[in-house]
Amino acid sequence: MTAQITVGGPASTLTTTIPGQRGVWTFAGTAGQRVSFDFTGSTFTLSSDVTVKVRKPDGTDLTDGANCGGGCLLEPVTLPATGTYQVDLRPKAAKTGALTLRAYLVNDVAATIAVDGGTSTLTTTTPGQNGTWTFTGTEGRYVNLAFMNGTFTGASDAAVSVRGPDGAVLREDTSCGKLCVLDPITLPASGAYTILFDPRKSLAGSLTAQLTEGDVTGTTSVGGPASTLTTVGAGQKAVWTFTGTAGRRVSYNFTGSTLTGTYDAYIAVRGPDGTVLIDDTPCGKNCLLDPAVLPVSGAYTVEFRPQNAKTGSITLQLYEVTHLSANVTLGGPGATLTTTTPGQNGTWSFTGTAGQLVSFNLTDANFSSSLDAKVSVKKPDGTTLVPAASCGKDCFLEPVALPVTGAYTVEFDPQDDKTGKLTLAAYAVTHLLGAVTVGGAASTLTTTVPGQNGAWSLAGTAGQLVSFNLTDANFTGTTGARVSVKKPDGSTLVSATYCGKNCFLEPVALPATGTYTVEFDPQDERVGKLTLRVHAVRDLAPAPVTIGGPAVTLTTTTPGQNGGWTFTGTAGQQVTVTFTGTTFTAAADVRVGLLKPDGTALGNSPSCGRNCTIAATTLPVTGTYTIVFNPQGDKVGSLTAKAAAP
Repeated sequence: MTAQITVGGPASTLTTTIPGQRGVWTFAGTAGQRVSFDFTGSTFTLSSDVTVKVRKPDGTDLTDGANCGGGCLLEPVTLPATGTYQVDLRPKAAKTGALTLRAYLVNDVAATIAVDGGTSTLTTTTPGQNGTWTFTGTEGRYVNLAFMNGTFTGASDAAVSVRGPDGAVLREDTSCGKLCVLDPITLPASGAYTILFDPRKSLAGSLTAQLTEGDVTGTTSVGGPASTLTTVGAGQKAVWTFTGTAGRRVSYNFTGSTLTGTYDAYIAVRGPDGTVLIDDTPCGKNCLLDPAVLPVSGAYTVEFRPQNAKTGSITLQLYEVTHLSANVTLGGPGATLTTTTPGQNGTWSFTGTAGQLVSFNLTDANFSSSLDAKVSVKKPDGTTLVPAASCGKDCFLEPVALPVTGAYTVEFDPQDDKTGKLTLAAYAVTHLLGAVTVGGAASTLTTTVPGQNGAWSLAGTAGQLVSFNLTDANFTGTTGARVSVKKPDGSTLVSATYCGKNCFLEPVALPATGTYTVEFDPQDERVGKLTLRVHAVRDLAPAPVTIGGPAVTLTTTTPGQNGGWTFTGTAGQQVTVTFTGTTFTAAADVRVGLLKPDGTALGNSPSCGRNCTIAATTLPVTGTYTIVFNPQGDKVGSLTAKAAAP
């Protein structure tokens, strides 16, 4: 099978149909032409199913055989003579199939670029076409090389490499189809340097190069003014130097960044001998490096390295940091720590005894946000007793049992570059205990120490219906305290309910005989009192009334006690219920309503603590109806009901 093609002309397809059959394309070539061969549209299964090679006019090989069953590109070759060339298609074994060839006349693209921060773009348009930038370099110059704005699909679709004036490779092929930054080069000699831009396979596209000389440098000092550095070229670093004294504790505050993402730049600090003092830290959107003790005296460097060809500005200020400390005693006065330097922390110390229950009240914070500072508690061995808690707007650490006797510390850690104050008071906490009986006298518990809780014990019998009336609260708000009820096995009978301004827990049936606990939990640092009385509740027996008959009065005497009236009604009959003779104080003290014979509600449930009327209601079925009498909360009293036909 044969076909003729022209260099730079249209593609041509050869198809072998008989095992052992070869294909040959011929083309006229001129000495000195540089030609690439792009094979596409293969119907073979494996790359090794077919080989291709190019032969000179004298029949000798111009290229080695290449596996091409999956398509391939033969890189550009320079034609040695004028004449007719052959491209040999040779399927292996009994393989048959089709392959399409297009030959391109290749002229590489070239440009010069200066080491001045300017950019230069090369664009290839032909498969096999490469690009070359050249620049004049001076021995000893330190050059940053960055490549950006690649139009290729993937990073590996093109590569760049750098050669010196003598042709020696200074930077090996680096994938660069989209973006790359090469390690800076200290030029080994003066002369013309070459950067090769090599699209892979049959791909073509654009890439922009930028070369800059050296780092942007500046000096700063510990405790001195802020210093701003700006990188102008991709791959360029900003480097500050400062003189440090062994033993000084220094923090590094970076602000004013013009980059957009945290990971757009990294910061590192190196000692006078070049070793890393603080490792790479993301800092594209400002950051504070925690204080580090300088190990030796000498010249230190701080490096700001924008990533992915980014450029921008950032401002550095160095601070000498002195750690704050204070002592507190359990139950003693508060102690205030005030940080004035970014990175400055503080520590309160106190002596504790194994088994003590201790709470921590932190007040007087002047930070802008709760997240601006954290506090934690450490044991004498330095391990964590209470994990870090946000405390920029005050906080309270609930009581915790001290595991050993010794010196404990409370760590005060303002976040990032924040400064401010915080006052700590620590308390030894002893929880209060009281006892009540069902139907017995009330009992009062009064907490005096932040974190102090109370508990009343109560002997109960399975099946008892019990209500809990909590009064005399002196907290500022309802949320100042919560109460809950626990069963003898410690599980919850009544969930925690806010009770800082008194509360009433509706009647609940006790599930087992044993000792129950009513828990009194002032919230955060609040202290105050609460009085509990427990009532055995037995609802009033239903009182019968008749439609058109006399009024009947019900009287509750126990908080949580309910009652009701019953009457017989006929489907379609209308009834009005009038309530009078109330002894309650407010309308909201009682609710009334009607229940159908099946126990579901008929109509609404009005407030009736100051008398009321249920307007004419049509009865839906024949049967026994109930008029509900439901005093609210801990209210007790009398109410008279009369049913009538309207």
